[in-house]
Amino acid sequence: MKKILLAFIITAMVAAISWKPTPQQKAPKNVVVIKHTAYTTYFDTVAHYPVLVTWDLTADMLSKRLVKRTNNFNPDPQLEKYTDLAEFYDHSGFDRGHNADALDFEYAQVPENECFYYSNMCPQLPALNRGNWKELESYCRHLAKKDGRITIWCGSRGSSKKLGNVVSVPTSCWKVIIDRKTGIVEAYEMPNVVTVNNVTYDKYKLNVSVIEKETGFSFK
Repeated sequence: MKKILLAFIITAMVAAISWKPTPQQKAPKNVVVIKHTAYTTYFDTVAHYPVLVTWDLTADMLSKRLVKRTNNFNPDPQLEKYTDLAEFYDHSGFDRGHNADALDFEYAQVPENECFYYSNMCPQLPALNRGNWKELESYCRHLAKKDGRITIWCGSRGSSKKLGNVVSVPTSCWKVIIDRKTGIVEAYEMPNVVTVNNVTYDKYKLNVSVIEKETGFSFK
């Protein structure tokens, strides 16, 4: 009876974490996992950007606009040595691109402050950050408001150059979304280049298996 109960508990635990992205067994040792109030970041201490950031977004969170955007970018106090990166972004021509979006956390001051840590940033060209990526962020909020709750995983990969020979500029940025009401999973990957005119965010939609293969993370 004890063996049967133990098997049931293990099965239940596996089911409970089945939608949490987990690095493969041979994940790079240079990736540090940092848990904050409203999001978790998997920060690459060599590339100096997060390879994965994950959080839940709910209709209730979005119904409360209690704080304003701070634009107060700071090192992550849990990994200050590797995230004191302001000087490399300054005058670089690249935006400090949020992974977990600031507009998602305006319901409380602490989450809003934490989303401005450099452990949540990657260098994005303005055309991407203020264009298709912003459109996708708005779409995520639309889904959360409509269906109540979504889970978001996003990150970056590759390196086209380095800012100050330290911060890698990713070649692409990706996002995986699960609608917790419908169970529908959507995935997007956008090149970190000047956005093509008249191309909307939905043109970058692809199968989640592509992101899993490229990143080594599992979303099921």
